[in-house]
Amino acid sequence: MNITENRNDNTLTLLIEGRIDTATAPKLEQVMQTALDGVTELFLDANADLMEIFEVTGFTEILTFA
Repeated sequence: MNITENRNDNTLTLLIEGRIDTATAPKLEQVMQTALDGVTELFLDANADLMEIFEVTGFTEILTFA
């Protein structure tokens, strides 16, 4: 999994390429814990497979996806 960070003032966009699973989730968690300081808007740019995971796990019920 590759994660590219793009910060613009208080907005953070994370481009996530690849698969999030039990092996790669800790990397995403570490990036988010480090990068979220001062962030008021977070955008996740993800592929269709990742969006399916968000739907199955219920994250689409608590997060706004554009």
